[in-house]
Amino acid sequence: GHDIKSMYPSKTYYRYRNEIKKEVGIDIAVLQPSQKDDSMKNVVPFVRIIEAKPMGIPDWAYGTDLYYEPPALKAIF
Repeated sequence: GHDIKSMYPSKTYYRYRNEIKKEVGIDIAVLQPSQKDDSMKNVVPFVRIIEAKPMGIPDWAYGTDLYYEPPALKAIF
């Protein structure tokens, strides 16, 4: 995402570019879409906030083997 061309002298940049292209096959002169197109700057990333809430015991679970109620609590409810 950084402009490498402005970080190095011109000869050094092109020497690095040729070596990287030859060894790895990546051209560092190709700009990313956000750098090429100014219309991409007005895109707001979608962020969804999820809030975890404790879940209660479903009504159908009471009185079945799936839900254990201690004998002391059965007398209270």
